[in-house]
Amino acid sequence: MAWIKVRLGGLWTKTILTALGWATLNAAAALSGIFQGVLVPQRTYGGGGGLVVSSLSIRWVSPPGGSLFQGLADQLEIGQFLTLFNGRLIFFLEFLAISVAASFVISDFGRALISFMFSYFLGGLLVLFVLILPGVLGTSAFLNLLVGVMVFFTFTIFFPFPLFLGLFGTLLGAALAERLS
Repeated sequence: MAWIKVRLGGLWTKTILTALGWATLNAAAALSGIFQGVLVPQRTYGGGGGLVVSSLSIRWVSPPGGSLFQGLADQLEIGQFLTLFNGRLIFFLEFLAISVAASFVISDFGRALISFMFSYFLGGLLVLFVLILPGVLGTSAFLNLLVGVMVFFTFTIFFPFPLFLGLFGTLLGAALAERLS
């Protein structure tokens, strides 16, 4: 780990580059969940204009074993469990791990907290930009609708749980860096 800290250069260079990488990884984790269909909001929390979005999920799963489990396969509905486990839980764990690793590399609580706030905001902007890119490039005729829906998606995905997980991961990473240095 020491060679990473030496290679990153000065104190502020290390902090800025780590915060930019942190934001990029947060945005990549969120976008992968969105494009897989597991982080699409299920309900609105006020506002949103009554927007109803259905999530793409596996409704019926055929277990391995062919005809041995044929009767069971028709009764086995585990789509919601698979969606939670494969999507949201993995996203939350990614968000936590990225926060711990980045604040460990920064190794100062004050700079890590400021970097978290910067990376959280920049990650949200990156997700929003990628989601409205079809409207910006002119491939979608509904730019106003697209922007409104994607702002709602981005806010719903990044708030409230990832905010608290990121803060907890920042505290944990800074504490680990202090303890191990």
